Amino acid sequence: MRRTTVVAVVLVCASGALCADAVTKWTRSPGDPGDWFAAENWSNGVPTTTVFRRIEAYVENGGTCRISQAGANTGFLYLTNGEIEQTGGSLLVREMENGSGSCTIGQAGRYRMVDGDVEFSRLVVD
Repeated sequence: MRRTTVVAVVLVCASGALCADAVTKWTRSPGDPGDWFAAENWSNGVPTTTVFRRIEAYVENGGTCRISQAGANTGFLYLTNGEIEQTGGSLLVREMENGSGSCTIGQAGRYRMVDGDVEFSRLVVD
């Protein structure tokens, strides 16, 4: 049974269905803050971390992404032109497979924490 499970995972990864890198970008209009967990605010769905994928989330359109509940996570976060406002909940930026990952905040990026928990494997401020 265990061997079958491993083979199934290898076959799924070989097909690229779960293992390919994924990029998703914040698309909500600047001036109209939105919820991290709303799929329609992202170009490729809500970012998350899985064992088999490298997920990159970008907030670069000048918009504001709000986090108010637990469970916001991604492997890599690029906050280059826009804002994340955390009023509660949790944000985890780390790849699940190997514990790497990073949050990069550029000159036009802003992370504002009012309340909640945050964990970055690595924080880079440009």
